[in-house]
Amino acid sequence: MAMINAALFGLLGEEILATLLLHRIFLLILRISVLAMSRLVTFISDAISCF
Repeated sequence: MAMINAALFGLLGEEILATLLLHRIFLLILRISVLAMSRLVTFISDAISCF
């Protein structure tokens, strides 16, 4: 019984770790895309103000 519990807990731990990792990667991508969008907006506004 204890071995079954340990196996289930191990699987659960791996699931939690995988979920956290995916969450970290998602946040990183989100941050990068927001940064890129703000750069793009400033670039476009600079280009418009030049004309």
